[in-house]
Amino acid sequence: MSERLMQKRPAAARPPAEPGRSQKPPSDSIGLDLLAAQAVPVRTRRRQRIPLEPETADTLFAVRSGAFLLAAAQSDDDRQTMAVLLPGDIVRTQQLPPLAGLALISQQAGELLRLRSGTLESLAREDSAVGDLLMRRAALLQARTLLHIAALENLSGEQRLRVLLLELGLRIGHRTGVQILFDVPLGRTEIAEYLALNADTLSRMMSRLRTSGVVATQGRSHVVINDIDALCGTCVFCAAVRKLYES
Repeated sequence: MSERLMQKRPAAARPPAEPGRSQKPPSDSIGLDLLAAQAVPVRTRRRQRIPLEPETADTLFAVRSGAFLLAAAQSDDDRQTMAVLLPGDIVRTQQLPPLAGLALISQQAGELLRLRSGTLESLAREDSAVGDLLMRRAALLQARTLLHIAALENLSGEQRLRVLLLELGLRIGHRTGVQILFDVPLGRTEIAEYLALNADTLSRMMSRLRTSGVVATQGRSHVVINDIDALCGTCVFCAAVRKLYES
């Protein structure tokens, strides 16, 4: 992470894995390839803001690599984070709320695909894989957003952290038996903001999870979930996240 959330601890050796790439159904891969062939690639640097203007012509942004926050902000000190977007995620400006300062904020060097509505509609008419992709990705983002809102209202801070670690592990991690290994793409401040926690409280929660053996960490960002079942416990929100990404 960009700020030290976790102290260096021994962890399992990291296997080779393609960073920032989640597993997608074949039909999704086809749809993404079709989008990429017609899209304008937008390469981003860390902390770069891509303004979103819902009131203008519909524009699609698909995350090809990296991690982005979907957030509304008047300034860096007054930011409301609504979603964490990872490779494969798609947002359309016409489907976003009309909030001031709405933007995608890059958390690391990454790449977006940008398409205007006219090109997008033509692609969807020519190939059903594009339309299917858009519907699935919109439904998945909505489900995740609703789960996150409910988690903020109903779960303790540590439970919210467990759910986020599980989601990141399932989406960008590498499985080795019961373990999942991944690099956290967000800094401590961004995670705390997303989970509605104080940054110091977040660090203490992470320390407790390490002490319990549920997770191990290495360096600033590498995390090992030692046992998914132990991480989840009886949390029904974890069960819902698993259904989203393991089905």
